[in-house]
Amino acid sequence: MKLEDKLRMIMQRAVDDGELSGCSALICRRDGASWYAACGVADMVSGRPVERDTIFRMYSQTKPVTAVALTMLIDRGLLDAGDPVEKWLPGFRGQRVLGPDGPVPPSTPVAVMHLMSMTSGLVYPDADPAGQAMGALFARNEDDIDRGGGMTTLAFANEMGKTPLAFQPGERFRYGVSADVAGALVEAVDGRPFDRFLREEIFEPLGMLDTDFFVPPEKRGRLAEAYQLQDGRLTRYQTHHLCIRDYSGMPPFASGGAGLFSTLDDYALFGEMLLNRGVFRGRRLLSERAVDWMTRPQVDTTGWAYLCGYGYGKFMSVCTDPGKTPGFSSLGEYGWGGWLGTNFVNMPRERMTVLFCQNTNGARDTAWRKIRNAALAEA
Repeated sequence: MKLEDKLRMIMQRAVDDGELSGCSALICRRDGASWYAACGVADMVSGRPVERDTIFRMYSQTKPVTAVALTMLIDRGLLDAGDPVEKWLPGFRGQRVLGPDGPVPPSTPVAVMHLMSMTSGLVYPDADPAGQAMGALFARNEDDIDRGGGMTTLAFANEMGKTPLAFQPGERFRYGVSADVAGALVEAVDGRPFDRFLREEIFEPLGMLDTDFFVPPEKRGRLAEAYQLQDGRLTRYQTHHLCIRDYSGMPPFASGGAGLFSTLDDYALFGEMLLNRGVFRGRRLLSERAVDWMTRPQVDTTGWAYLCGYGYGKFMSVCTDPGKTPGFSSLGEYGWGGWLGTNFVNMPRERMTVLFCQNTNGARDTAWRKIRNAALAEA
């Protein structure tokens, strides 16, 4: 069976089973070979099909882009990975860590490296006390956004710095808002708004013309609707996650952890640059040393079943033990996915990028794992 046919079969089964409304996949090898397939619909009401240029909400697949932006500043000597975040964001001064006997000062300030490895103690909204405090902050900003306002990228990050840490910086791994703070840090160090930095330093040089923190009116017809799988049924996703809205213009808060919209081909260009160790079609964006540093494991993620066989690098998982992963994998592969099921991985040994776009929260990772298996079997 040809690889395109295998990809289409995998995705069609997920659509036929009612797990996804639609999806697409793209596999690119650096020898020029590529395979693409799509099936299903981007909008269940109109029946609009998923196309190659369909725009998807990347959510946490934004994080690798933020990692590149922050690494660019380190690469240029403008930022030290050991810098305390409070040097650039004053809201981080006077932080407290929630301990068994009450709040205590951190044993060491939250540093840039703590952000990039998700060991900062900054958490996503959750049921524990630190998560509740962060949840209250997000709810406040979401209310402001619904009224037509909302905090800026810098203001929101400084407010995050005032929330209590769940644990001492560097003590352990816990997924959270660190990438949002990192986006604000890029803005504070460089001086340009975070969205402008990404556009001028990454998107425009790479030709990522459909990637931004909003979808302009002339492109709205290409945006996939968002769905959730609940009790075996796909329903329209009516709420907005982590202050992300379907903006038609630049939002006040450019979320470095979840805010980007993009397409398969745009993100493939980003993957190509990293796979070529910082060079994109003759132009160098990052040094080889910077790419190596960014794509190597920094911390152990033991305890999070989702990352079995992987460590965590700079806002990306990195495969450290292929024998433990739930499916075929490649030692040293790196990538990350998004809350609505998009996924990206670079496999340096095979010189290959694998991308999967879909638009459903709550779906299993089965289709993505099968697509990865098919790609590696071909390689």
